[in-house]
Amino acid sequence: MIYNEYFGDIMKAMSLAIETIIVLVLAITVMGILLLFLNANIGPADSRLRWEREKNDACAKYAQYTAGDGKEACSQDQINSVKNKDLINELTKLCLNKQFKPIGCKDSLDEKCLRECCNIQCPPPNE
Repeated sequence: MIYNEYFGDIMKAMSLAIETIIVLVLAITVMGILLLFLNANIGPADSRLRWEREKNDACAKYAQYTAGDGKEACSQDQINSVKNKDLINELTKLCLNKQFKPIGCKDSLDEKCLRECCNIQCPPPNE
């Protein structure tokens, strides 16, 4: 009788340990699946934010570079007169990005494309 009571207590203790292990394995599995899901969804948003930041930096450089030149902001004349070709190449690369290209941009950096890409620094022309 004493043996059966002792053996029963050991089995209860072992079942608690096994249940704890099962719960831990399930919790780790669920956390792993959640991390994979979140990581897959954050990737595109991260690249979009990186592109927005680079584009805004380039547009700010363009606005600073062309400020006070007497030409209408972001006009085709102003785009053509910029001597810093690296800046124009950077703007072209960012504004004509296949993944995030604004609707007004076709295949070259013209006035319409620049106004849509750099909408903060290039307000619509006065009409």
